Amino acid sequence: DGGEALAFAETVRDELQRPIDVAGVPLCVRAHVGVTFGPGHGVDAGEVLRRADAAVHEAWRGPDDVVLFEAAFDRALPDRLVLAAGLRRALAGDELLLHYLPVMQLATGTVASVEAVVRWRHPARGLLVPEAFVPVAERCGLAVPLTRWVVDEALRQVSDWCDAGTYLPVSVRVPVRCLADAGFADDVEHALDAHGVPPHLLEIELAGGTAPDELPGAVDALTRLHRSGVNVAVGGSGTGFDSLTHLEALPVDTLKIDARLVGSLGCRAGDGAIVRHIVALGRSLGLQVVAEGVEHERAAQFLAEVGCDLAQGSRWTRPLAADDLLAWVRACRASVERHGGSSAGDAAAG
Repeated sequence: DGGEALAFAETVRDELQRPIDVAGVPLCVRAHVGVTFGPGHGVDAGEVLRRADAAVHEAWRGPDDVVLFEAAFDRALPDRLVLAAGLRRALAGDELLLHYLPVMQLATGTVASVEAVVRWRHPARGLLVPEAFVPVAERCGLAVPLTRWVVDEALRQVSDWCDAGTYLPVSVRVPVRCLADAGFADDVEHALDAHGVPPHLLEIELAGGTAPDELPGAVDALTRLHRSGVNVAVGGSGTGFDSLTHLEALPVDTLKIDARLVGSLGCRAGDGAIVRHIVALGRSLGLQVVAEGVEHERAAQFLAEVGCDLAQGSRWTRPLAADDLLAWVRACRASVERHGGSSAGDAAAG
């Protein structure tokens, strides 16, 4: 019955999660198990396994490592399988591209850096945003090759901008599982060398929502990259479990405030106080503080008043294609020069 099956699956999970000794180094994995029954969950092996995969997906994204299949899990499975197959094709072809979101210096109104945002030119669905396919990549084992592609393409673009006389640091969001992957730090350093980009023009952002048992494997890679000159940022600050609890262990340069807090500034009681305290914490640790998801002038003004260094969001512009971004940056700089400096509220040029 279900209880016996779940108990057995938990035993399997526990065995898989035992530390493995490799050359004297204890390595740990996190296992997720999906449980299905036949014939209730399928009349053939393929159907039962597909639904077990759907249960695994729920286990992966939820609080429980072991999950028994429910009918509601089945609705998104076909679409996810199609997207996964298409994403493998996209990585092998030329369907992926990067857009760039400017990060604004609030005190001057100038562009301080950009964040790389991956897009997928899907042949049937048009231009897809990361939320539509990055979770699928993480679920089907494509997070590492996708992130490697983003890093390489972002550095290629930075090199082109440098050749054009514009030096823009670029930030790339990297999942913990990528940083813990053997060879990922090597790949980043190789890409920096191959494109001739100084390490300080690259920032690796460790996104928020990291589970505590996933973090240790990434610390060595981040420390190594940081020592070579790469900047490190942590994101998701102020919402649930995030990397604030690991600031002392990580070589951090930048702290990012989650867009869910920033977007409601002036609209929801309490968020202003939380943001104010995060900014104060970052400054006390000697970190740059970036506010994500700034949509309104009142939020930009509030952030400037409490001492936030940098901000990004639709208040200034949405992510832009590389050529459009370069033109936007130049227009923004020209506007600031014409006006002899700019406040947070006057920085939307272009």
